[in-house]
Amino acid sequence: MQLGLPENVKTQDLSNIVTHINMTVERINDALDEFGKSNAARRSVGENIGILNTEIAEMSKIVDSVISLSKNLSIVAFNAMVEAQRARAAGAEFLVVAREIRNISEKTEAFAKQIVSNVEKLSGSAKDAQKNMDLAKQQGALMTQKLGSVAELSKTLEKDVESIK
Repeated sequence: MQLGLPENVKTQDLSNIVTHINMTVERINDALDEFGKSNAARRSVGENIGILNTEIAEMSKIVDSVISLSKNLSIVAFNAMVEAQRARAAGAEFLVVAREIRNISEKTEAFAKQIVSNVEKLSGSAKDAQKNMDLAKQQGALMTQKLGSVAELSKTLEKDVESIK
């Protein structure tokens, strides 16, 4: 193939092009390695979010049990108050205890409801994080695919330039 240039100029130019292509391929390969590492990190974060969602669900079950126990305790306290009032003077001290049990029950239920509210917020945030992580995984996979295509094109170009030499 004649370009009208002295042979040493063509060879030097082609050598520079090959060097540049080699550097580009090396950079692309480095970028692919980094994307691979970030994909692994995203997978790990995604797994952690999944574990978090499972733990949130378990926490919700426990809080539901606490609320149920609190309601049962409130019923017991009410029954104890009725019996204390029936016993009149003999049940006066027991009435104080029954009222305290009712207060503890009400506070426990209020705390449990606050925990439910916090768990619901946490669950919503975890679900949002999972959606964002899934999107980041998809985008990372697409970027890795595109970089791989560019790397393949660069290798093909490098081979073509070598064949011209």
